[in-house]
Amino acid sequence: MSSLEKNSSSQQLPPLNSPVVKALGAFRQIARIADSSLDRKEILQTSVEFLLEILEEQTGGICLLNQDRSGWELFSQPSGGVLEGLVGSEEGRHLLSEVVSPSGSSMLAGKEVFSFLGRFKSLIASPVRSAREVFGVVVILSPKKDRFSTEDEKLLESIGSFLGSCLQNNRLFSKLRKSEVAYRALVENVDEILFQVDTSGALTFLSGKIYDSIGYEPEELLGCNFQQLIHPEDIGIPVAAFEDVKRGGSGATSGFYRVKHREGGYRWHFTSYSAQRNPAGEIIGGVGIARDVTAEMETREKLEISETRLKEIFETMQEGIAVTDLKGKIVDLNHVAVDTLGLKPEEARGQSFYNFVSPEDADKIEQSRVAVLRYGRISNREFGFITRKGVKFPVEMNISLLKGRSGQPLGFIWVGRDISERREWERRLTESEERYRNIFNTFPASVILLNLQGQVVDVNQWHLKEFESPGTSRESYLGRDFLSYPPNAEAGLRQRLSELLEGKSFEARNLIVPFDDASESRVFDVIGVPRFNLEGEVVGGLLVYLDVSQRQELERKSIEAKRLEAVRDLAGAIAHEFSQPIQGLLLLGEMSTLGEVNHKHWEQVVELTERLSDLVLRLKHITSVKTKAYLRDRILDFYGSLKGPKSAPPRRVLVIDDEIIIREALGEMLRKLGFEVATAAGGREAVSWLETGEFGLVICDIYMPDLDGFGVFEVVQKRWPELPFVFVTGYSVPIEREKVISQAAGILEKPVKMEHISAIVERFWPKVRT
Repeated sequence: MSSLEKNSSSQQLPPLNSPVVKALGAFRQIARIADSSLDRKEILQTSVEFLLEILEEQTGGICLLNQDRSGWELFSQPSGGVLEGLVGSEEGRHLLSEVVSPSGSSMLAGKEVFSFLGRFKSLIASPVRSAREVFGVVVILSPKKDRFSTEDEKLLESIGSFLGSCLQNNRLFSKLRKSEVAYRALVENVDEILFQVDTSGALTFLSGKIYDSIGYEPEELLGCNFQQLIHPEDIGIPVAAFEDVKRGGSGATSGFYRVKHREGGYRWHFTSYSAQRNPAGEIIGGVGIARDVTAEMETREKLEISETRLKEIFETMQEGIAVTDLKGKIVDLNHVAVDTLGLKPEEARGQSFYNFVSPEDADKIEQSRVAVLRYGRISNREFGFITRKGVKFPVEMNISLLKGRSGQPLGFIWVGRDISERREWERRLTESEERYRNIFNTFPASVILLNLQGQVVDVNQWHLKEFESPGTSRESYLGRDFLSYPPNAEAGLRQRLSELLEGKSFEARNLIVPFDDASESRVFDVIGVPRFNLEGEVVGGLLVYLDVSQRQELERKSIEAKRLEAVRDLAGAIAHEFSQPIQGLLLLGEMSTLGEVNHKHWEQVVELTERLSDLVLRLKHITSVKTKAYLRDRILDFYGSLKGPKSAPPRRVLVIDDEIIIREALGEMLRKLGFEVATAAGGREAVSWLETGEFGLVICDIYMPDLDGFGVFEVVQKRWPELPFVFVTGYSVPIEREKVISQAAGILEKPVKMEHISAIVERFWPKVRT
């Protein structure tokens, strides 16, 4: 049997549920709680829980006297208002007063004493006191009558006394802890690391800030020599300061050195030392403060980099920069400002910046200086500056206030750019705009500028005069929807406008535009051109209305005049051609009266009569004044016949047309009239035919792909001027080409009929139908 077993058997231990065991358990638990960091309220509430557990009850509490002892503060488990009634009723307070009196002790009571007990039948109340002070009363409630015994009363009384002593001690310890907490809070909450070392350099104390700096808990480094943490390259810096302290120095500071971090890498530190002495005045070590200056060192490095970059920016900016003090004295200039003012750097520094400002802008400079002092910055102020050589130039300037760390004003930063070139461009632009506006307004047609929404941006004066009612201003027209103006919408420009604003130009000919007066409408040629910005994006459109009403009327009158001229020429030619044979006949008649007529004269009469008959026959086929030149030069060419008979042209015709059906149909008609026909599908093939054969007539289409009819006619005119040439077309002939047409022998209009072909060929081969 082990000694532990012998001792157990030789001693009679009390049962586990005995009051003594329960009291010991309560003492142990309360002592542990009271020695903890819990406050008084938490200690009391936790003690109630232990007491209820020991006494095997579920409800109770501690009625604690207020600090001024005028009332009670309750710390309890839910009791259905019973404990509140105990504290609040007169009889309950009488009970509590007796218990806490100097001679008071534990008391038992039942429901017959207190009517407010409700479902509870009995209670036990014991004082909570120490040797020096009474704190209150502990109360336990039971739903059973006569539940508590005298032993329970004594047990609770002893527990109450122990609890009172614990509360007394807790109050003393609390004061001590507060003092210690204040000291430790001071040590732990300063940003610096507090430390102690002995004369060997071993660390004997470290504040918690060491963890924040290098990742070690203070306990891990106690006993270590501080030199083990220093970067080898920096070891001499803190050691020299520590040795100075050991020699009796009143205090020393180190330079910056690096300390190893637990996770690798280093942090920058700076240290202040003082000697630590024992009561006999002997130096036993040192105390000091170490400060982590890593952020400062990084900031200093960044600041140096930033200053370098700022200096580079300062010197590489395209604008001139000047730094002055508050009085305008130049502190620094970048090279642009130096070059612009025509100075040397050493000449500029120390001078007044205002010396370079044009005198007439002196007041503006002063006003700007005051504004910057008030608002901190102003922008886009224009001043006149004068170079060292006296050349004046405009400068656009931004001015900022230069401030110190505390916000106090130190000077000004002047950033300016020479805008001489811009002013010159603006002058040219103004002149250009004036010229544009003059052209725009004097242009003899309506000009309208539109934006992408189809709204009017600008109109010229001609438009207002021709399209708007009298007195309409340009401003009243701006912003209007272009298509909301009735003539524009009715003239069918909606689709054209959509294409225009998509970047497509258009040209609309002979557009009839009705006006408000339904009886009035005019004809316009409308040209639309998209407007682009410098990036090539469409920003709107430009419309030009050209009034062609008068032009068409003039063209009609011109054509009519030409027709009248042709009729006049025709009448003269016919009169001439008729008068000659008639005069001949009259002369022969006169000769016959004289008896001079012979057989030869009668032959001449027959010949003149046939000429008149042929002339009448030919006049019957004249249907168009377009053939005036043909009639004048071909049909009525009696002058050649009077000179003598001409040799008949070959009865061979060249037909030229790129349409095979038309080409073959014309050929068949000519063959029925007894002609030999050659055909060509284009102008170049026709020229080849003319070079290899002899023809009496050329009939040629006007519009062909390779060489058109006008080109063929030009070749024929140069090489075979006597060869008759007839045009064929199904379209109206442009005015500018009518002169060319008039030089040809005639023109056939499609569709060509047989009688038209007959009329043409009979001009060159009379009586061809026979």
